[in-house]
Amino acid sequence: MRKILIFILIFIIYFFYSSYMLKKDVEESILAIDKVKVCGKYLGIKSVPGPTRGGSTDYISFKNDDGSVSNFLHIPRYQDKLFDLNQIYANDRICYYYSLKYTIENNNYFVSQIDILKN
Repeated sequence: MRKILIFILIFIIYFFYSSYMLKKDVEESILAIDKVKVCGKYLGIKSVPGPTRGGSTDYISFKNDDGSVSNFLHIPRYQDKLFDLNQIYANDRICYYYSLKYTIENNNYFVSQIDILKN
């Protein structure tokens, strides 16, 4: 019984620590002054299968003006407060911003702003 309680306590500590670190990393990325601006087309949200028992991971996908494709981790609880992806449609011309200095969850960059360009 004691081992189970220790395991549960460790899990709870890990959960709160990882939540705190994610929030800190996102806030640093949002407040960064050295953001990169890239323009192109919005491709939508793409799901990539996760590990065998884990769920899929969603990425916001863009086709840049130089022809390359960029994918950024989609974290709705933070990004929904910054921009509304429901207002952006596939192939809309956009510019997006992210910081090269700050990354989140396994070295993924975080899109902190999207501007829709008028054609």
